[in-house]
Amino acid sequence: MAPVADAVIRSDRRAIGNAIFEMVTTDLTDKVKDITAPVLVIAADGGYQQRIRAQIETIPDHALIILPHTRHFVMYDDPAGFYKAVDKFLDDHPAKSESPKG
Repeated sequence: MAPVADAVIRSDRRAIGNAIFEMVTTDLTDKVKDITAPVLVIAADGGYQQRIRAQIETIPDHALIILPHTRHFVMYDDPAGFYKAVDKFLDDHPAKSESPKG
């Protein structure tokens, strides 16, 4: 957690406050269904799984991975599990090459 704490200490407090304000006052619920890109949500092991599932259920191509025994910063609590989930998702969703326009 030291790198996270150091980053917070060096961060602009006003910018953090503005970002948090925007996150908690902006409701994008009606727009989530319009997401067309594949979405991976990696969540901590806790009491929010049902809430997260409900938030992403209208996204056509989504995956929810719960990493056991993790907390808020899943990438620090279980880096191997985090990267394994990301790598698998990327393998399952290869980039689509764009056709040349002309």
